Amino acid sequence: MIREIGPPDLCHIVKIHNPSRSEPDIGSYHHVLGVDTSTSASLAAYINSLQYSLSETLGWFGSSNNWKIASGTYCTYNAFSNVDLRVQVKIPGGVDAYIVTPTGDRRE
Repeated sequence: MIREIGPPDLCHIVKIHNPSRSEPDIGSYHHVLGVDTSTSASLAAYINSLQYSLSETLGWFGSSNNWKIASGTYCTYNAFSNVDLRVQVKIPGGVDAYIVTPTGDRRE
């Protein structure tokens, strides 16, 4: 049985409080376990689902629903290929999936 192939996945979220004012964006990180990483669509769906958790009273960023997620990056390590898989999501916008090699090169 294979246990703990790699570290937990990392998710970086950029939140905005009020888009009409010139307030700085706020970024936060959290670790993730158990998300389906087989397709970039499932990772984009995970980041999109975080937007809905902001409106819950015990949401992951307090009880205020004035926050909006502007973008997010989901990072997961593939131990077999020795690369990082990253999926960037812009809300609203698109999804960009790419890998980062051990030398730091970005490959589409």
